[in-house]
Amino acid sequence: MTKKQGLALLNKDLQKNFIPAINRLVKVPLNQNQFDAVTSFTYNVGVGSLKKRNGLAGSRFLKELNSGNYNGNLMMRFHSPSEIIRRRQDEINLFNNGEY
Repeated sequence: MTKKQGLALLNKDLQKNFIPAINRLVKVPLNQNQFDAVTSFTYNVGVGSLKKRNGLAGSRFLKELNSGNYNGNLMMRFHSPSEIIRRRQDEINLFNNGEY
C-alpha cells in the first residue's frame, strides 16, 4: 500500500465512522484543534458505547467535556499500554494548547 492509498483509507474511515460519531456525542462547541484532538483520541480508543462505558462514548472525558469542562488532561485516563502515553500527551497538548 502506498502512503497516498493509506491516507485515502484513513480519510474514508474518519469521514464514515469517527467524525459522525464525534458530532453526535460531543454536545459542546469545539474549536478546530480541540476537534482534531478528540478525533485522534477517538480513532485510538474507539467510539465505544455509553452502556459498556468504553471508548469515547463511555469516557469520563466525554462526560466532563459535555458538562463544559474543557480539560484535555482527562484523556490521560486511557494510558494503557504504556507505549500510548506519548500519543495521549500529544492529543492533550493539541486539545489544551492548539499545538500540532
